[in-house]
Amino acid sequence: MRRQLVRYVGAGLAALLVVSSRATAADSAKPIVAIVDFDATPSGRLLPPPQLGETAAQLMLDRLVASGAFRVYDGHWLQYQRRDTDRRDRLETVRAGAESAGVDYLLLGTITRFSEERRNRAFGGGVFRFPILGGMHRQRAELAVAISVRLVDTRSGEVMTTATGMGTAIRTNVGLGGAGLLRAGGVGGFSNASSDFRDAQLDEAIRRSIELASVELITAGRRLSEAPAGQR
Repeated sequence: MRRQLVRYVGAGLAALLVVSSRATAADSAKPIVAIVDFDATPSGRLLPPPQLGETAAQLMLDRLVASGAFRVYDGHWLQYQRRDTDRRDRLETVRAGAESAGVDYLLLGTITRFSEERRNRAFGGGVFRFPILGGMHRQRAELAVAISVRLVDTRSGEVMTTATGMGTAIRTNVGLGGAGLLRAGGVGGFSNASSDFRDAQLDEAIRRSIELASVELITAGRRLSEAPAGQR
């Protein structure tokens, strides 16, 4: 009985080691990528929030980790310490650090568009069933964020793949100019817009753009995993 138990335990351990070694081999075949904070250089007069590039990089990191197509390193430990140096010098510092750490590729991204469009439409009081002083106005706000990313070989500088994504988020604000017909009372009127709706709108737009771009990157990562090491 004891001998049979030892055999079963030994067989189980051997099977576990085989599975573990296969998983380790599969993980080692995955390309290693480090993600650098995105640049934010959109055209136009509307400036993006100062931390949008860092947020975009973090969202992309989450997507690539969840996909399992890459071994993903946190790029912050490769980031330059001084922000006032020339951009070319900063990228060279990051590239050298990634190469020495065994990182195969750097993921570089740029926020290429950050725009907002608002449309207003007013309706007179006569179109309503009840007389409302001032009528109704409707404001439609559309926020668009576009990104462009590239996967760059840390040794040769070759661009292995590129991807783009654009996300939009739309919010509608309906306002009524009232004269005692609303619960709020008074002549101030009513609006259904929340105070933080623009933050939610921005979050939705950047997440959509990251999701679209990540699809192409994940496909490229799986292709690189299947290619021989010398052909990546």
